[in-house]
Amino acid sequence: MVPTRHEPNALLVGGPSTLPDTERLRCVPNNDDPVKIELGNRYEHFVPTSEITTSGEWTVQVFTWICRTYAAE
Repeated sequence: MVPTRHEPNALLVGGPSTLPDTERLRCVPNNDDPVKIELGNRYEHFVPTSEITTSGEWTVQVFTWICRTYAAE
């Protein structure tokens, strides 16, 4: 299935266990760019990989966690 603007095309793996599973499957505008997720007072960073997998009815690209940064106070 080809993703539309609202269908998931990315799966975020790794990183904090506090990132809910419901937030790991998402639609990203460009699969070549890293993804930054705000989680509390920090950002979790994920980079695209060449891995493709299926999740439910969607074919998605895997993004893997690389680091955490904190928001400036």
